[in-house]
Amino acid sequence: MASRNSSAKVRNLALVTVEDFATHVGPDTPIIIPLGSIEQHGPHLPLATDAILAEELAKRLAEAINGYYVPVLPYGQVWSAKNFPGTFSIELNHLVAILIDIIQSLYRHKVRKIILLSGHIGNLTAMQLAARRVREKLLDLKILYFCYPQLRDVIRGVTETPLWLNEGFHAAEIETSLMLAVAPELCRMEKAPCEYPAVPPEYGFSPVRWDEISKTGVFGDARAATAEKGEILMDRWVQIMANIVKKAFVL
Repeated sequence: MASRNSSAKVRNLALVTVEDFATHVGPDTPIIIPLGSIEQHGPHLPLATDAILAEELAKRLAEAINGYYVPVLPYGQVWSAKNFPGTFSIELNHLVAILIDIIQSLYRHKVRKIILLSGHIGNLTAMQLAARRVREKLLDLKILYFCYPQLRDVIRGVTETPLWLNEGFHAAEIETSLMLAVAPELCRMEKAPCEYPAVPPEYGFSPVRWDEISKTGVFGDARAATAEKGEILMDRWVQIMANIVKKAFVL
């Protein structure tokens, strides 16, 4: 039989008891709020790719910093891909409000060190706004936000195909490799495409939806992905975030 204190090693706060929470969570305990999206990821990856990867990153980061994470928020702010079947979106102001509510709930329970971790770049603005607003009111709160930080350093020597427009990697080699490492049973590599969509001159200066420029919803070469690459990338991102967290939170 497992010992009564075994749940202290569980990193997902939804799986601990109220007594465990009161005992093990306090002002010096870092808590991660993972964010994802339900969004098209080409014909070879599931709609929940961003949520799956965010939760896995949160789990590994929690272990690295001796912290915990709350259940992943599966819905995110998705504008570019909103016309692809199966893509859902939360308006920016709604997502900011949800994040503030979660942060304030944690604060109410003595949490003072919070990390917002997104597997979807579209959530970055919401994380920044929520962090700024709570910091204005909760002066003793320390908060960080991450979304695949230091990308070029992480992929150097691992990936073999170029980024789309020197920065994009949606559903391509990087994300597909991560999914092969985390949830290979959900990947359909026989359908993995390669597409580098051309863009109009106003791209980056005017709203352009992805369905206007892409046939597959993939921005790069997903065929080059491997689980081995994904594991290396996952480890590197966790290490980078852990180092920043430990310094910022003095852990």
